Amino acid sequence: MNTKIRKITALTLAILTVGAFTSCGEDKPEDIRDSQEEAENDTPADEPITLTLDTPYNIGSLASAVAEYNRSQDDYIIELKSRYTTSEFQEDPELWKKSFNELKLDMVSGKTADIIAVEPHLMGMFVDLGMFTDMYALMEQYDGVKKEELLPNILEGFEVDGELPAISYGFYIRTAAAKTRYVGEDAESWTPEQAMAAYNAMPDDLTFLQDGDTSQLVWYMTKTAQFSYIDEESSTCNFTDSSFVDMLELACGNPKGGNIGEDDMVKQLILNAFGGQAADFYSQFGGEDVTFVGFPSEDGYGAAGSSAMMFGISESCQNKEGAWDFICYLLSKRYQRDLLESDMNRYFPILKEVFDEQAFEQDTEALSHDNMWYFLVQTYENNPDADLTPEQAQQKLYDYLTTLKFTPYYGRYGTTELENIISEECQAAAAGGSTAQECADLLQNRISIYLSERA
Repeated sequence: MNTKIRKITALTLAILTVGAFTSCGEDKPEDIRDSQEEAENDTPADEPITLTLDTPYNIGSLASAVAEYNRSQDDYIIELKSRYTTSEFQEDPELWKKSFNELKLDMVSGKTADIIAVEPHLMGMFVDLGMFTDMYALMEQYDGVKKEELLPNILEGFEVDGELPAISYGFYIRTAAAKTRYVGEDAESWTPEQAMAAYNAMPDDLTFLQDGDTSQLVWYMTKTAQFSYIDEESSTCNFTDSSFVDMLELACGNPKGGNIGEDDMVKQLILNAFGGQAADFYSQFGGEDVTFVGFPSEDGYGAAGSSAMMFGISESCQNKEGAWDFICYLLSKRYQRDLLESDMNRYFPILKEVFDEQAFEQDTEALSHDNMWYFLVQTYENNPDADLTPEQAQQKLYDYLTTLKFTPYYGRYGTTELENIISEECQAAAAGGSTAQECADLLQNRISIYLSERA
C-alpha cells in the first residue's frame, strides 16, 4: 500500500488544526462541553438524534441516499446541508468551487459537520490534516459492516498509515489490456521497460495504442508518473535518472498514428459495474485471451483507480456511532445492490458479497444489453474459436479486479497540482516544444520546488 504523505505548510496546519478541534472532545472549554451535554440530556429518549452532513454540492444521488436512510430507521436523522439549489448549480457550473471554499471555511472556524462528503481528490487535503476518525476503530467498537466484508484490495487503497479516515461506496478502474499472444502472461500491470520492449518488438502492421497519436501515447506512457517518480513523503522526485526519459522519448518519437494498422496492441478500458462495459474487454479482442497491462508503472500500480464520492466522520462528531450507522447504510447489501440499478451504476460495489453476487449472476432466461453475460455469450458465439469461454473471461476479469493494486487518483486520493504540472510539460514535449530530456529537467526543477515549498 502506498503511504506517501502530502506535506502542507506549517501555517496552514496550525490554522486548520486549531479550527478543526475547537469543538472536539477534551479540547473544548468546560462551559461549551457542559452546555452540549445538557442539550443532549434535554433530548427526549424517543426522539431521533440529528447528525449533519456537509458537501459542496447536493447531488441528487446523495440526497436520495440521505432521504432513504432517514426513512429506513428511527434512531437518527441526517441533515444534509445545502448552500445552493440544483438550478443555481446548473446556471453557474463554477459555483461548486465557491461552495467548497465555504465548506473549508466552516471547518477552519470550528463548524465542522459530523460527516463530510467530497470527491476523492478533495478529500485528500482534509485527510492530511487528521480531521477524521479512523473507521477501523469504529468497526471494532460498533455494530455494522466489518473489515472482512469489504473487498480487501479496494479497502487498502483508502487506507492512510494503517487507518481508514475515509471511504466510498463504489469504485471504477481505468486500465488497458493487450492480446496475450503479443505481450505474454507476465505483462499484467507492466513496467515501463516491458512496455517499451513490446513497442519495439511489435510487427509493422500493428499500432501500439488504440487511437494512439503522439499526444495520446505520451499521455498513456506517463499516466503513472506522479506515482512512479515522486516520493511525497521525502519530498523528492526522480525524472532525470530513471526510465522516464527513455519512455517519453519513445512516445514523442512515435512514427505511427492511430487507426493505421490492422490491429492495436493496447486498448484502453474503463471498467465500472457489472454491466455491458465490464465485459466489453472480451468483445474488443474478438474472444482472444488478454492480459491487463494497465499503464506502465514502476511499482505495480498499473490501474488508474477512482471512486464515487468519499465520506469521512469528523473527529469533532459527538455521536460517532450514529455517523458510522449512516456509513454502514451506504455499505449495506440493500444499498450496494441498488448501485447496479440506479443512476449510480458507474461503480462496482465494494461489499464483497454483493460484488460476487453481481459478478457471477447469470440471467440465462432473458439476457439483455444491461447484463454483462450478454456480451460474454455473444462474443463467444460470434467467435467459435475464442480462447476463452464466457465463464473463463468473467473469471479473468474478476481475478484482476480483486487483486489489482488500487489507489484513487494515484496516491492519497490525488494531487491535482502535480498532475497538471506533469501533463503540461509532457504535452509540450509531445508537440515538439522540448526534448524528452529537457522535459525531464523542467519537471525535476518545477516539482522539486513545489515539494520543497510544501515541506
